[in-house]
Amino acid sequence: DWDWVIDVNLKGTINTIQAFLPHILANDNEGHFVITSSVSGLRVHRPSRGQGMYNTTKFGLMGFGEALSLDMEPHGVGVSILCPGIVNTQISHSARNRPDRFGGAVSSDNDNEDHELAKAALSGTDPLDFGRWVSKAVELNRLYVMTHEYDREQVEARHRRIEEAFDQIDDLKC
Repeated sequence: DWDWVIDVNLKGTINTIQAFLPHILANDNEGHFVITSSVSGLRVHRPSRGQGMYNTTKFGLMGFGEALSLDMEPHGVGVSILCPGIVNTQISHSARNRPDRFGGAVSSDNDNEDHELAKAALSGTDPLDFGRWVSKAVELNRLYVMTHEYDREQVEARHRRIEEAFDQIDDLKC
């Protein structure tokens, strides 16, 4: 499972960037990469939904996108990181596409968790809306593309915990 999710979510993005990078750089300071992470790349949902693999790859894409942005800045190439919430897709059925080398397709039609994810996805935002938002973000050269307010509180709470850890550095010194 880990290999499959890492290969699709993280390595798939990295390999795509590597494939297009020479062509973008040859385009005389015109180009823009869009990386699709997730709001799950900014926070772990509370209560946890067992998303360790997914969150790991999406956090990785955030770091990769931020580093890529700095690397591309001297070349005039932009980077945007899309952090969508729930999108109206068939993501809950993605295991049916798992290649044999990762254990083959998995059917979980009776799995209640997948059923709940499917219901949530169907009530999610239309993918065309995300396309419009990303186009606008590229025009504005925005690094972070946030699409929904509903996860803001969890992201801010995570950042507060990180800031508190900096404030507590002296507590650790012997």
